[in-house]
Amino acid sequence: MLEPHPSRRRALILTAIPLEYKAVRFHLHDLQPVTLPQGTRYEGGRFEEWDVLLGEVGMGGPNAALEAERAINYFRPEVAFFVGIAGGIKDVQHGDVVAATKVYGYEFAKIKEEKIEARPSIGSSSYRLEQLAKTEAKKNDWHRRIATLPQIPPRVFVGPIAAGEKVMATTASPVWEFVRTHYSDALAVEMEGHGFLRATHANPLVEALIIRGISDLVEDKGAINEERAQQAAAEYASAFAFELLAQLALQPANFKHPASRPQERFGAPFPEIWNVSRRHSTFFTGRDHLIKRLSDAFSLSGDTGLPEPQALHGLGGLGKTQTAAEYAYRHRGEYETVLWVRAETEHEVLADITGAARLLKLPEVALQEKESLIDAMMDWFMTHSSWLLVLDNADRLSLVEPFLPKAARGHILLTTRTHATRMIAQALELESLDPEDGALCLLQRANYLRSDENLRQASRVQVEAARKLSRLMDGLPLALEQAGAYIEATGCGVSGYLRVYENDVYRAQIQGERQGEIREYPDAVAHAWTFSRERVHRDDPAATDLLSLCAFLAPEAIPDELFTYGASALSFHHVMSILLQASLVQREVDRERDIARFSIHRVMQDLLKAEMDEKVQKMWAERALQAVVLALPVVTWSVMQPHIEQCVAHIQRYDIHGSEAEQLLRLLEGTNETRSTLP
Repeated sequence: MLEPHPSRRRALILTAIPLEYKAVRFHLHDLQPVTLPQGTRYEGGRFEEWDVLLGEVGMGGPNAALEAERAINYFRPEVAFFVGIAGGIKDVQHGDVVAATKVYGYEFAKIKEEKIEARPSIGSSSYRLEQLAKTEAKKNDWHRRIATLPQIPPRVFVGPIAAGEKVMATTASPVWEFVRTHYSDALAVEMEGHGFLRATHANPLVEALIIRGISDLVEDKGAINEERAQQAAAEYASAFAFELLAQLALQPANFKHPASRPQERFGAPFPEIWNVSRRHSTFFTGRDHLIKRLSDAFSLSGDTGLPEPQALHGLGGLGKTQTAAEYAYRHRGEYETVLWVRAETEHEVLADITGAARLLKLPEVALQEKESLIDAMMDWFMTHSSWLLVLDNADRLSLVEPFLPKAARGHILLTTRTHATRMIAQALELESLDPEDGALCLLQRANYLRSDENLRQASRVQVEAARKLSRLMDGLPLALEQAGAYIEATGCGVSGYLRVYENDVYRAQIQGERQGEIREYPDAVAHAWTFSRERVHRDDPAATDLLSLCAFLAPEAIPDELFTYGASALSFHHVMSILLQASLVQREVDRERDIARFSIHRVMQDLLKAEMDEKVQKMWAERALQAVVLALPVVTWSVMQPHIEQCVAHIQRYDIHGSEAEQLLRLLEGTNETRSTLP
């Protein structure tokens, strides 16, 4: 799901039909599926400084009005565009673009004695967007966004259009005569614009504009190839729309929607009781949506009327502790007491709970024994409200459970690697940073950007290299901070670090290096995961073996059948539960088909391989090859293809021979030949 970054601008773009949708989609990157609460499927993507929600709503004004209202309420954009094709009425030619100043709803009329009387219903576009369109229409800068510019370049007109549910197929149509008579200044005709503007008019914080490419002329139907003309018209309209977005990015927003502003970090006073030992991070990046989800979750109450404890969980290095600290700093004004407890060992829990009890001025006699300490703290929690209790690194839930208030009148927040927390807390999973946030994190840590600057203030070369590193590291915050610290300490530059990191020989080695300071996180990436893997090995060495085999598969969508076909499913489930508890793998379930897959972080794969010598690497590569071949009869090609391609790379890298290797090479070669012959 698209989670918009609070520092980025938001735009909604709606289309009516697939070719319009594809033309807009061409300009977006980092696309993600988005499902609105009502079930409508959208896609979210990025364009320069914009988060863009893209939807195909179908033809007709009512559909456009309904879906525009839903999307605006869900996404809360700054601007909304309807982009697509239209029929030309006057002045325009095939391929020209019209930015609508207003839309006449021509079907809002009254029939009287066999005569149609016009009752115009007019929707108006945003004045600022209308003026911007007029400015850009005088230039040809937007032409550079067209993939193949025609010999006669398209022009832009800014003026009125007409909209109605009836298609004008011929100039002999009564509707054509009506529109020409009553709305003689309309440049084009379409179906969705009036409904779209009615919805945006009801949301005064949203600026709206309709942009249409002329695919045909009402007076000259059928003169050219219809499909090709529609595709070209949609492409040109999209190009102009994104030129407007690019220009808008250079202007300040007219407003900031309340939902898009992060909670103020520095304005509120600190509570009288505050023992958060973590220092505030000035370049906290990419977790604003999670802070908001935490705040929203704490504001809800279940059947008991009490807020449910929350647990931030995920792989080591994702920033669980820093996210919890950031929540405490941002929301400190809502609490009278904030208590931070280290929860990795029983000794830490007891020491910090005892310290908290002294801050609360509980009787000293109650602090001498564990049982009396717990009783005293539970009494305090039950008789007070407006408090926040954070239990950090609570990986052993059985250890911290006795210290959790049973009927909390305040808020409880855990950070943990443990996957299954539902018995004591609602789980919120930390995910990797997206390439934009990852690049920002790296450049700020490398001291190339201040904490109040964004990617526009860095050079294009630096930004592209930082984005590529973010993708290579799968957005792991600790790895990105480590890279930034290394760049700052050595002066090697972002591109210099990228060149080293792309070298297979040095990649894992540099993940174990520590250059510069990573505040509050003394270990490099390689060491940060060692504890989890050692604990997993103690629980069951088979779990370590499974990780080693996964290092030689594609990192995502690993099918269970690679490990269960011809083997014990129960044993596999046992091993998987151990790895999930340590967050060393992530589980994904296709809910519609109820099929489970799992994934492993790319950086983890690199580190696992680096610990093996050449002989051991070849052994695990051969085992991965055997597992893939065994599962071929029971897993679909689309799922297996990435793993087959990985195995083929290993065959070449380690010079693997044998029947399994030959089978995979033939299979992949035959598939490629088949695809090359497709029309």
